[in-house]
Amino acid sequence: MKKLAVVLGVALTVGLTACFDSETEILKQARTTQQGVLSKQNALVADLDKEIASAEKEISSLTQNPLDSAGVIRVNELSERVSMINTLKDEVVNYKLNLKEIPEGSAIKDDAFFKELKDEQVLKLAKEQDSLFNILKSQVESELL
Repeated sequence: MKKLAVVLGVALTVGLTACFDSETEILKQARTTQQGVLSKQNALVADLDKEIASAEKEISSLTQNPLDSAGVIRVNELSERVSMINTLKDEVVNYKLNLKEIPEGSAIKDDAFFKELKDEQVLKLAKEQDSLFNILKSQVESELL
């Protein structure tokens, strides 16, 4: 009988904890949306890093031999491209730094910004972040062309 009482007590505690720690589907959707934004941001930074590395590799290759005027022009073009890509990368990194991240679990109720927001408002914020990032990504990609 004591074992049954202990098992029921543990089950009740686990059940109550799960009820209080669970978040709504709307908050889960908001967090998933924001994680998508962060994933896209990380992927874009990685792509920009690859572009920089490629241009720097070509500069290095070109400068290993004496340059003719066409070589000098190409090195200058590539140097300007690296500078431009670094500027774009800074914008993408700053976007993430200025992103208001949704706190995990019950910490959302303790966060000064989020505690007054309804779940629907948090989802709307996450969707706006996604939309704004997509605009930034399109701008970055058009600059690279």
